[in-house]
Amino acid sequence: MEKRNLEAKGGYGAALMKPCQHSADVKAFTGKGRARRANARIDVVTLAAELDQIHAEMAELTEASRKVPGYAFYLGTHRRPDVDQKYKQHSIRWREVATQRHMSWDEMPARFAEQLPTLEQWYRQATEHAIRLNAEESATRGALRAAERYQAQASQFGDDPA
Repeated sequence: MEKRNLEAKGGYGAALMKPCQHSADVKAFTGKGRARRANARIDVVTLAAELDQIHAEMAELTEASRKVPGYAFYLGTHRRPDVDQKYKQHSIRWREVATQRHMSWDEMPARFAEQLPTLEQWYRQATEHAIRLNAEESATRGALRAAERYQAQASQFGDDPA
């Protein structure tokens, strides 16, 4: 009977162990604890690599849209010219070849309907992919800025996140 009680309380020698409260992370569930600080630098590197990968996928998609025979519109990458930002905003947009004007996402389905059925399907898939890449780029860029801001604040107060 006594053996079962000891096992239920942590086994033999449980009384010799230090209480877990001394080594517990007091901010474990707030997002500000040791695990978050330890991963901050890794997060920045990982997020920067993800952002580079997204930009490469954007470039591939824009090149593919220019290889369509006789294309009247294509996907172009718009880079916001903000000199203060470390990671500049990229977004993919449809552009008309003749006027070089930006075309809204809403007017594109009517333009796709004028194409051959196989091209229409490709353009629709390219549009879905472009919208997804734009959303991923925006979210990743925001997460990267937040991770860098956290890292800077942590190092400012002597709490090195690495």
